[in-house]
Amino acid sequence: MNSENINDNSLDYAIENTQVTFKDGLVYDKLTFYYLSLPIILFGNLMGALLLSAIQLNVVDVYSIIIWLSLGIIMFLYGMYQYSLFRQETEQNKLKNSNIWLDKYYTNILLYGIIWGSSAFLMFPESNILNQMILLFFLFAIGFTAMGVLASKHDLLITYILVTYMPIVLRLFFMEVQMYQTIAYVTLFLLLIMLLIANYYGNIINNSLQNRQHFITIKHSHIKLKERFFSLFERAPVGIYYYNDNLELEDINKHFMQMHDIDEKKSLIGKTLYDFANKQIIQAHENVFKGETGNYRGPFSSFNNENLYVKLSTVPMMNNEGDVAGGITIINDITK
Repeated sequence: MNSENINDNSLDYAIENTQVTFKDGLVYDKLTFYYLSLPIILFGNLMGALLLSAIQLNVVDVYSIIIWLSLGIIMFLYGMYQYSLFRQETEQNKLKNSNIWLDKYYTNILLYGIIWGSSAFLMFPESNILNQMILLFFLFAIGFTAMGVLASKHDLLITYILVTYMPIVLRLFFMEVQMYQTIAYVTLFLLLIMLLIANYYGNIINNSLQNRQHFITIKHSHIKLKERFFSLFERAPVGIYYYNDNLELEDINKHFMQMHDIDEKKSLIGKTLYDFANKQIIQAHENVFKGETGNYRGPFSSFNNENLYVKLSTVPMMNNEGDVAGGITIINDITK
């Protein structure tokens, strides 16, 4: 398919454009995957920030809550702005600038991680252990949803874990009560489990995206071969036609139309060979359904009753199950 015929506002642009390389297509697919999931991450972070702020209201300084929540709301609005720009961009430009869009996405997610990481200082109550554990719970809940998306890029996943969880882990380690150090070790252990799970799903996501690109690459190769074949089919200097198991013509090329002196395919499509072929020609075509090649050389009456002398050869065409569904014939007018 020619890329000029594809609407560049369509999601099919990168799929149907045969000029897109495997690497560029893979980056584009990853980009699309990330941004389609962005609103879920943004609203999840916003709802989590609002709920955590409400829970910690009585145990954390109000100004700290306002500062932290304001940062979260600003990041939410900025993320939605970036998402709206992405949706308004043409698929052609997304494909062209895919690395830039990916860098913007990675930056936004890491900034969110930094904001949640800062909760270890702004939203961590000094003495209320219940609310301290609630903060840890929110960090794991929010982080787990983000890791499911970031898992397809390992270096980004590690960076997100560092900026989000290291502040709370370090704070727990440096608290004087031994219990908090135990909690810090448990937190590290849970982070390791989350990292292993995220890495597992990241490999699944990457393999799925690569398999999709392999399929698209094969599809593009098939399209090119199909275009070349039909170009050869239409421009061949001999007559070519397809027929089904009822010997009905399903497609014919221009040279075969000229042999019958017709201008439109529909004049012959659907006609059977019984309408204008002699017994020997019919027998040659019936041989196809025995898995054999049919050959004929001799008289041939065209659709307009012109007497020709032809040489033809016909071979079986198989369906997906490997059964003979019809045949294809090459016929050459050797009257002269």
